[in-house]
Amino acid sequence: MIDRLNSRFSATHLIVFANAIVHVVLHLGLLLMGGFAALQAAFGVLGLSPAAFWSGAVWQPFTSLFVHGSFLHLLVNMIGIWSLGGLLERSLGRGRYLWLYLISGLTGSLFVILFQGDPNMPNVGASGALAGLLAALALRDPEARLLVFFFPVRARTAAIGFAVFSLLFSLVGDGGGISHLGHLGGLVGGFVYARFALGQISGSGASRFGGPRVQEQTLVYDPWTRRFYVVHSGRR
Repeated sequence: MIDRLNSRFSATHLIVFANAIVHVVLHLGLLLMGGFAALQAAFGVLGLSPAAFWSGAVWQPFTSLFVHGSFLHLLVNMIGIWSLGGLLERSLGRGRYLWLYLISGLTGSLFVILFQGDPNMPNVGASGALAGLLAALALRDPEARLLVFFFPVRARTAAIGFAVFSLLFSLVGDGGGISHLGHLGGLVGGFVYARFALGQISGSGASRFGGPRVQEQTLVYDPWTRRFYVVHSGRR
């Protein structure tokens, strides 16, 4: 039975499902049982704040990856993970893909713990892990095209641009409710793991991570529907 489940559900499916379940339990269950105060209390326990972490809440760097502040926050992150994750998991395999996801998310949490100006501000969301997937895609297939605001952008360019954007806003300190430090840390964690832990294998038959090439697949973002699409270009 376990083998059958493994064949039907990828790690990406399980990540998205886990995030959705946590969101429903927190936002519907707690709101119905205890109201907004109960929801805020749960965010304080499961979300990541440097002050709470240094006071002993060592679980927060992990649990915060599965908590989202709103349905839109959840939706945007899960669409990105579904698209990028599906692409990378086929190339890396389940085990290495899960390590990439986890290390990216935890590195994002580490940046928040070490560098966030307000130690009491809670951070939630899987954006750091998603940023790490983008960094890994930029290494695996730097020429993959992402259509952002009607402009085709290479994966490598998108990752570099996102890193610069996150760094600038992290230095300015005006996050506007967005954890730019978490994004920056996720990019760094994803890049380091993809570059050094996964290794690079050259040759026409393998990707840089040693898996089969999937360069014929291009990830496209439609700003109107706010959805990602994988387009098969037929390129070999």
